[in-house]
Amino acid sequence: MTPNKEDYLKCIYEIGTEVEKISNKEIASRMQVSPPAVTEMIKRMISEGLLVKDKSRGYLLTDLGSQLVSDLYRKHRLIEVFLLEKLDYTTEEVHEEAEVLEHTVSEHFIDQLDHMLGTPKTCPHGGTIPKKGERLVEA
Repeated sequence: MTPNKEDYLKCIYEIGTEVEKISNKEIASRMQVSPPAVTEMIKRMISEGLLVKDKSRGYLLTDLGSQLVSDLYRKHRLIEVFLLEKLDYTTEEVHEEAEVLEHTVSEHFIDQLDHMLGTPKTCPHGGTIPKKGERLVEA
């Protein structure tokens, strides 16, 4: 999966936690891309089974899309913990660095990181770190 598509998934998830209806306009605004670019990506994501369109709620993650989002948050948040605890990054610095690294590391690397860190439950910002294969549930 491309980093761009991963960013769209996370964006759609985040919008869904804040508003009733997920629209192209809101996605475009948050992703800082044109509405036609959003439309094109949404079509691809629907065809790949990551999203469905609901008349009243806009775009919704499918089970597959939700699991991929959980995996992305797991990666991101474990990287944040690693950067803070092992590389002496500050809490303010870890997010941006994790945004870059989450797209480049393997699942095996993340599993090893999880083990090395003692399977942390939360990231430096208090977000829940889902266990491998589990869905993200924010506390």
